[in-house]
Amino acid sequence: MTLIGDSAPAQEETVASSLPMSVITAAELIDEDSYVNDSNKSGKKLGAMYFIEGTAGTMKIAVASGGDKNDPWALISSDSSITPA
Repeated sequence: MTLIGDSAPAQEETVASSLPMSVITAAELIDEDSYVNDSNKSGKKLGAMYFIEGTAGTMKIAVASGGDKNDPWALISSDSSITPA
């Protein structure tokens, strides 16, 4: 405590957080020689994720099923969106 009182700011409870993920192209994802499929360069392992930008601003999430360069990626997508107003 200082002479003028407690200098520590009040903590606010966090109700939302972000999960930063890289945005890549589908071409990078399907190329087995791409850095995203090289576990030494990208850290590809079971559960690793990337965003894939689609047409008209749509996004998909690619989830790795393993760490080998030819292990498949599961795609998660949605046709719906939310626009803040």
